[in-house]
This record gives sequence, structure tokens and C-alpha cells, in this order.
Amino acid sequence: MGIPIGTGFGVALGLALDNLALGIAIGACMGVSIGAALDARRGETIALEGSSSRWALVLAGIGLLVLTVVGSIAFLLIRSRM
Repeated sequence: MGIPIGTGFGVALGLALDNLALGIAIGACMGVSIGAALDARRGETIALEGSSSRWALVLAGIGLLVLTVVGSIAFLLIRSRM
């Protein structure tokens, strides 16, 4: 639930800073942390069974991070050539 809220704030931040991609990335990160804090406050946790599912989530997170960094760099390079 936190990701859509954080992304909405990130879009506004990105438009204000004239860098939409960076704003969305920052907003999504803020949304994940806010959502995790709210879930912890309510006592909801995700129980992962087995180490293979944990590694899958870790690899998916790393892949998403790499994709975000590469996309941001590509966006900045394309924008600087205009």
C-alpha cells in the first residue's frame, strides 16, 4: 500500500525538481519504507518458508535496483544531449 502513495509523492517531487525519474525512484523507496513501518505497527509480517524464496526476493530486489540505476543514467544521458 505504501508504494503507490510514495510514488505519487515522488512524481510531485520529480516535477518540482525537473527530474521525474529520480523523483519516482525516491518516492517508491519512501513508499516501501512507509509500508513496511505500517505493517510492522499492525503486527503483520511476511513469513518466508525456505531459503530459496528469500534468495529469489533478494535477487529480484538487486535486479530492480540495477534496472533503476541504469534507467536513471540513460535518462540523464539522453536529456543532456538535447
